[in-house]
Amino acid sequence: MVRVLNTTQKVDIFKDCTVVCKNRLVTVTGPRGTLKRDFRHAQLQMQVVDNTFRVELWFGNRKSVALCKTIVSAVRNMMKGVTEGFEFRMRSAHSHFPILMNVEGNNFEIRGYLGEKRIRTVSIPEGVSIQTETETKGEIAITGSDVNTVSQFAASVQQAARPRNKDIRMFLDGIYVSKSGAIGQVA
Repeated sequence: MVRVLNTTQKVDIFKDCTVVCKNRLVTVTGPRGTLKRDFRHAQLQMQVVDNTFRVELWFGNRKSVALCKTIVSAVRNMMKGVTEGFEFRMRSAHSHFPILMNVEGNNFEIRGYLGEKRIRTVSIPEGVSIQTETETKGEIAITGSDVNTVSQFAASVQQAARPRNKDIRMFLDGIYVSKSGAIGQVA
């Protein structure tokens, strides 16, 4: 087994953010709120030094070396989330029966999928907001600070409206992600 002597990954902290790392619990605070993430499963050294977040590993194998870069990318996404935020645009595609989407309380409802009477609901997680009135018909905007919850909610909406027991080459009806990125940069 090959061991790498030392692996160090670091990311500069954004000017509007504060990053606190204590016992591999990372807290990022910015103008859009606070995000916390637990990295205690990783046997790495993490610290904030001279306005940079640094992850260091001694004598690591291939998987733990890759984990260093993954954690740094996760912290970078947290900083981007609390400063800019993330936005996913989803559009409904239908051939005959229109798909109606609206927000009822804490649930997102999908009506009229493939002409069905059944109402499909997806619960909206905390920290995610949905805007149904966009400039394009049949489009919704999903925004939030945590990229994991925003993208997971978009995937749940897509999975709620997918054809079952049908040829997916013929039945292309559904709700699909059309654009994604930072808030304001998705147009």
